[in-house]
Amino acid sequence: MATNKISISFCEYYSDVYNYLKNKPNISNFICELVKTQMTDTNTKCQDLRSEIEKIIDDILKDKQLIIETQSENNTSTVKQNALTKDDISLIKELF
Repeated sequence: MATNKISISFCEYYSDVYNYLKNKPNISNFICELVKTQMTDTNTKCQDLRSEIEKIIDDILKDKQLIIETQSENNTSTVKQNALTKDDISLIKELF
């Protein structure tokens, strides 16, 4: 028998959710699996999103023939060929 218990109340707005859950053979297991999936997906989605954003920015910079070199020690960036403004560089740094 379970040692950890939680009571859930459903307001009228979520009555459809309540009725849906009532038809599940093991409501506790169903809810636990949903929460576990969301817990692990959130971290994965954030990392995937960050990677996608970085790729998009890299592609845009390459299309405009811009190259950014970043030095990690003092966190300064230099731009070769077409120049980015200081505001552009600041915005990119803030995003990442």
